Amino acid sequence: MFETLYAHDLESQVGDTVSRDGLTFCKLFTNPSFADPAAYVSTRFPDLNLGTTTRMYADPQWFGYSILWNSVYEVSEQRPERSRR
Repeated sequence: MFETLYAHDLESQVGDTVSRDGLTFCKLFTNPSFADPAAYVSTRFPDLNLGTTTRMYADPQWFGYSILWNSVYEVSEQRPERSRR
C-alpha cells in the first residue's frame, strides 16, 4: 500500500487522488521541498522499495541529506453505487 501511495506522491499535486483496495487517498499537503524540483536532486540508491532514486536537498546547507516524505492524505472508503430502480 505504501509503495502505491509513494509512487502517486512523486507525480501528483495537492488535491490529486489515488484509489486502492476500496480506499481513496486525497493529497492534502506536502513538504514543499519534496514537491519542488528546484529544491532537490534525484540521487541513485540501490535496493529501494520503489524506483532507483531518492530525493536529496539541493540547497548547499542541506546537501547530502534526504528530504523527508511527509505528505498528508485524507482517506475515504469507496462505497459501491446502489442500483437505481
